[in-house]
Amino acid sequence: MSYRRDDLPRMNDINRASLLSLAEQGAVRLMLSSTVERVSDSNGKPMVHYAGGEEHQYDYVVYALGGSTPENFLKAIGIEFDGPNPRLLDGHETSVPGLFLVGDLSAGNKGGSIIWAFNSANTAMKKICKDHLGCSVPERGGKGAVQ
Repeated sequence: MSYRRDDLPRMNDINRASLLSLAEQGAVRLMLSSTVERVSDSNGKPMVHYAGGEEHQYDYVVYALGGSTPENFLKAIGIEFDGPNPRLLDGHETSVPGLFLVGDLSAGNKGGSIIWAFNSANTAMKKICKDHLGCSVPERGGKGAVQ
């Protein structure tokens, strides 16, 4: 987890303690005071380039960008726009195959909410699971699964 600050002031106490514990156990790599300069393709996997020259290849990347759409950044990584909003396909997938926007980033002009964030993430995860990971996700109440 890359974070530009040297601490986690906006995270609630329970989540902060859990994350720090996972980092101590080696289950999470916590990179405080780090800045992602860009992400590139490396044989079909994301290569993250950090300020200072460090780079790491990952299986997946999740961006948590804040409450307003960072239009210039999204355009720079190849996401197409319809007017002021990112163009989203089925399941909140962007014009970059395998790259999804959820929460406020997918809400458009209507604005986001915590319910929108949960629901858009749920929709995206079902699509990711079905189309990219070959797994299934149970429907609400445990009835059936996305195949």
